Amino acid sequence: MSTAEDVWRYLFYRLYVMPCCGLPILYQEGPEGGLCQNIRCAHCRAEWNVNPPLFIERIGVTEVKPKEPGVSNQISGGGTS
Repeated sequence: MSTAEDVWRYLFYRLYVMPCCGLPILYQEGPEGGLCQNIRCAHCRAEWNVNPPLFIERIGVTEVKPKEPGVSNQISGGGTS
């Protein structure tokens, strides 16, 4: 019987797919400590703590706030004209 961590480890280190969404490995690196590295899935934003090839643990999901209707995502210059 496999644990969830065994399945995640197999998917990530053997099949080279993100365990959270099944898409090819693509991530952003985050803080690290000791031999571990925090990463965030670029597809679904799930967060993982990894220590290749021994350890992988899901640590969270970064929520993306939806854009409000009629609000621009452009950064304002702040100057007056």
